[in-house]
Amino acid sequence: MLKYKFFVLLIAGLGLYACNDVDFEEYFNELDEARNYPALFSAQTNYVTDLCLIYNGRPSGVNYTKEVMRPYVYYTDKQGATNFLFDGFLMLEIVGPDGKPIYTQPDNTNTTLWNWYLNKQFEEGIAISAINQVLDSLSKINIVPERKRKIVMGIPVPFQSNKVFGNINGKELVLNTVENRAAATKWFVDETLRRWEEKNYQHLELAGFYYNEEHARDKGDSIIPITAQYVKSKSKTFYWIPYFGGQGAKDWKKLGFDVAYQQPNYFFTKSTAAGMPATRINDAAHFASKYGMALEFEFDDNVKDTLYQRKFNEYYDGFV
Repeated sequence: MLKYKFFVLLIAGLGLYACNDVDFEEYFNELDEARNYPALFSAQTNYVTDLCLIYNGRPSGVNYTKEVMRPYVYYTDKQGATNFLFDGFLMLEIVGPDGKPIYTQPDNTNTTLWNWYLNKQFEEGIAISAINQVLDSLSKINIVPERKRKIVMGIPVPFQSNKVFGNINGKELVLNTVENRAAATKWFVDETLRRWEEKNYQHLELAGFYYNEEHARDKGDSIIPITAQYVKSKSKTFYWIPYFGGQGAKDWKKLGFDVAYQQPNYFFTKSTAAGMPATRINDAAHFASKYGMALEFEFDDNVKDTLYQRKFNEYYDGFV
């Protein structure tokens, strides 16, 4: 496994957001020696140690076949030994089949879109299935990880709307109340569990669910606890990755999440001159430590550029 185990890898970029829920003075004076990051995997926690975020589904996205997923699962060293890498994979998508961001078209939040989203995650030979195929090929030559690889499924945001979400249990569900919006997330959890049972992946475990909204506003503070309670009633873990300064980040435990990762949101800024402090990695690490959060390691294919290589190294050095 990787030597440093408290971060999640972000494959595709997210936008930068204003810091609106951080009292910086609360943690600037925190001792550098202090460490309060979440526990890694153990028999007691059953947590993911290294979680890899995979955006799967968008029309212009990566086709996550077995060959594409292989280097995420393991590598072979110079001595020919197999070394396993990520032990968990977060599967989600924030871009719809029309190529537009899902989070900018709340009126299109319906069972048609959410079924498309699930179809993409459960597509045969792609993404989840491909990870299972990689592990199955290894098992045939008696190479197996010490535990099953964990899958976390992202729950789309049930935006408030006067549109019909779909027919749920014989009733047309309109997302105009907290209760109805929560019913939509429960439907998604149930549908995911049903499909998972049908697939019967031999080498994978459905470890939990992730809430796709990266802050807790817009009545999210009402939706999230209800969804959290339902996820836990299914004996699953509830994950969250709020953006830096996102509302509710420091209250992630009160909201009902089991594990939260803090985004630094530093890599995707072209220049640090316009409002992005050079201390951002340190600030994010201190904030995460203060509130018992893990950290997210962010990058995309801009890492081939010299500037972004420097940013990549700043993440690595800062997290170490």
